[in-house]
Amino acid sequence: MKKWSAVISLIFTCHTLAVASHKGGNAYPAEARPFGVGVNIGGPTLLTSFCGQYFLNRNISTEAGFGLLGVYGCAKIHFAHKKTNPSLSPFLGFGYSFIGTPPEGGGDGYYFTAGFQSISAGGYGFAVEALYADHLNSNLSLWFALKWSYHFNL
Repeated sequence: MKKWSAVISLIFTCHTLAVASHKGGNAYPAEARPFGVGVNIGGPTLLTSFCGQYFLNRNISTEAGFGLLGVYGCAKIHFAHKKTNPSLSPFLGFGYSFIGTPPEGGGDGYYFTAGFQSISAGGYGFAVEALYADHLNSNLSLWFALKWSYHFNL
């Protein structure tokens, strides 16, 4: 139970810091800073990965990455709301990943993802997501990920 409390506290703290650094205004941080790079713990390559993310507009992003065990790419639909909190964006996504041969097996195929992403006005980002895939050669079909990122002005 202490482990889950620590994880929830970490998520809440990262989100609070990202929201506190948002200076207001009408712009969505994802529109002002569309390109980001980050690191995932967990996620589509199971252990850790590096990624690039690009927002085509405030509601659609693409992401690609590589990790210790594989590579992936996905598209996400974001549901940011300007009036309540433009820096916090729930999302749904669909992607493809290839995993080498970890102890759990390996394989390639499609996955679905859902989560929350927060990008501050200063460009710092944090995301939490859950992914579902059944293409690995094991019973492991639900994955979780934490992502820290930085988004650039272009």
